[in-house]
Amino acid sequence: KCTKLEELSLDNNLIQSLEGFEHFEHLRKLSLNNNEIYFNEEQQFNFDFCFNRLTYLSICNNKLSSLKFLAHSNSLIEFYASRNNLKNLRESFHLKCLLCLLILDL
Repeated sequence: KCTKLEELSLDNNLIQSLEGFEHFEHLRKLSLNNNEIYFNEEQQFNFDFCFNRLTYLSICNNKLSSLKFLAHSNSLIEFYASRNNLKNLRESFHLKCLLCLLILDL
C-alpha cells in the first residue's frame, strides 16, 4: 500500500520477478542488486509501467540476459547493470539514445 513511495532498495534478496511493481506509480529510484531477476517477455507490461518513471535503476548481479525491458525508459539518468548474463550488447545501443542518461554501467 506504499503507492507514494519514491525510493526503494531490495538488494540482497531472492527476487526473481518484478511482478507487482506496476503499483509503485511514484517510484523514481530503484535498487535491485544481488537478486535472481531475469527478463521474461511476458512481464514486459510490468517493466514498461514501472520503469518509464525511474531516474535511477541499479540491477547489478542478477540473471539478466537482455535489456529489452528498458525499451520505454526515457526518464533514466543513471543505470547500473554490471555482473549480469548479457548476451548481446547491441541491445544496449538504444540506451545511448535516451536523452537523460548520464551514467551507464554495464
